[in-house]
Amino acid sequence: MAGFLVRLGWVFLGGLCFGLPSLAHEDEASLPDPPRPHSGEAGVNLGLLFKAQYARESGDLAQALNFAEAAYRNEPGNPDIAHFFLSLRIENVEENAFSSQTERADVLVALKEALLRFPDDYRFPLLIGSLLIDDTRWSQFAAVENPEAHLKRALSLLGRDPTHRETLIETHFNLGRFYWSQRRYMDAAEAFEWVCEQDPENTWGFYYAGQSFENINRIRTALRYYRQFQKLRLDEVWPGKPPVDLNVSIIQAMLEPSETALQDLAMLGSNRRMLLRVAVRFLRVGRYQLSLQLLAFLPASDWNLEYYTYLLHAHMQLGDYDFVFETCRDRLAKTNDAEMRELFFKNLLESGFLSGRYREVIALYDTYPDLAESQRDTLLPAALAELLVSDREPLLLARLQAPDLSNAYLEQLVKDYQCYGREVAGLKGLLDLSIARDDFLGAMQHLCRRYAPFDAASLPEPLQENMAFVAISLGFAEEGFGIYEALLARSPEDASLNNNYGYYLADVGVALDKAERHILRALATAPQNAAYLDSLAWLQYRQGKYEEAKETLERALAIEPNDPEKLAHLGDVLSALGEYREAKNCWSQAMDLKGGLYFPLLNKLDP
Repeated sequence: MAGFLVRLGWVFLGGLCFGLPSLAHEDEASLPDPPRPHSGEAGVNLGLLFKAQYARESGDLAQALNFAEAAYRNEPGNPDIAHFFLSLRIENVEENAFSSQTERADVLVALKEALLRFPDDYRFPLLIGSLLIDDTRWSQFAAVENPEAHLKRALSLLGRDPTHRETLIETHFNLGRFYWSQRRYMDAAEAFEWVCEQDPENTWGFYYAGQSFENINRIRTALRYYRQFQKLRLDEVWPGKPPVDLNVSIIQAMLEPSETALQDLAMLGSNRRMLLRVAVRFLRVGRYQLSLQLLAFLPASDWNLEYYTYLLHAHMQLGDYDFVFETCRDRLAKTNDAEMRELFFKNLLESGFLSGRYREVIALYDTYPDLAESQRDTLLPAALAELLVSDREPLLLARLQAPDLSNAYLEQLVKDYQCYGREVAGLKGLLDLSIARDDFLGAMQHLCRRYAPFDAASLPEPLQENMAFVAISLGFAEEGFGIYEALLARSPEDASLNNNYGYYLADVGVALDKAERHILRALATAPQNAAYLDSLAWLQYRQGKYEEAKETLERALAIEPNDPEKLAHLGDVLSALGEYREAKNCWSQAMDLKGGLYFPLLNKLDP
């Protein structure tokens, strides 16, 4: 318990009673005066308190508690004596390894009685609030007693009195610890930021501030706190202090990918579990090449299912389809592990299809019927490959129409095959898979092998919107808009076409009146469509109608609450309204949900 009291920043007797900062040296010979009684029993109580202090210093905590209790009974209205007595009770419970939860509950009851008796004394809410977050033996009471409310009550009573500087710092620190335990990292970051501003030598404050900011994706700010923590740590000898060297190396690598940044992470090669955790973190923020460089540190003996999952994902995202195909074909022939075989088979067929190995994809699908049955999503690339091989009967397409597989996308695929033939239907599927991987350049290359670029007249209708989307994504907005105009000339009431065209106009920031007409036409057909509402909100943002945009986005997010694009848009709208804290929260959530948004939003969240 002595450690608990020291963390509160009190000298045990004088400090606990009068709120003085801790002594510089705990072994100083002189002791502070005990709390002074108020009544006519001053001499008796003063003697009891000195006896309590002496017994405690002698290691007889039970006797100290008896003396303090006697003093408290003589003068129950003295807040200094009450605080001293209750602190001894807490220490007694903590030092006794066999203390029951009933005894702890009794202490809390006594503390709550003191809160009622001394409502204007900050020490009692500070004591109970700090106690409830101090360790797991007390934390089970936290849900009922609400340590946050107690600590905020203490802060309210303390005000900004500079004579209580150390107590204010400790109270904010404990409040930050509570927020951290509840995963309220933004609140924790603000609490620890305040601690560090007030106490630039608070080593633990800088550590927890770095951790908190890192958890809300403000990694540049986190890096500054970590570096100050490292500096303070060099000046202290404090065994058990958590290292942040790895955190610093990871953030530096994320911000400035380089060979130098990777050298600091090479030490992870001997720790497979940690290396894989860091590798997947890089994957989640779109640092695929960095993840591959890190995975290269892992010895071949540790190439397990998790390793191959991350390795293949990174190469697929980078468009290294040939590498994935060759690797999966080789490993599939050599392993008997069921989960690995499924992983290799799935990636083998998709990478083979995206790299144009249509005949091989069909042959592999036929070669492994057991895997084809267990991995039913491999039927789509196999069926599409079959459509693109002109001398192969499209038998697999019929399987896509099975009741347990059918969905709107597959139904449209079959209709495209029936109306436009096998090549158009197969190419449409190829473009869809490429676009789903954000491989816009690959999609454009597939189109240009067969058709003139941006020539809507030469394109079959099912491919035209793909071409428009790819053109806009690659920076050819005018060409894409021209294709949308041609499409809408034929299908002016198509809700999806109207919404998409209106959104892209608004996103580029041109012809906003025209964009509004198209988006409202789409919403007239489907007023509760979250994507259409998002388009309207983004248009309203471009028009400077920020309040309306906020309301519209809130409606869209009520329908699709975890959509990263909508959260990112709401962050921009809130920022425009000056609601920066809420904006940062939205951006951070969007970054967690979609790695492709991480670095574009980082420059807004943490420039």
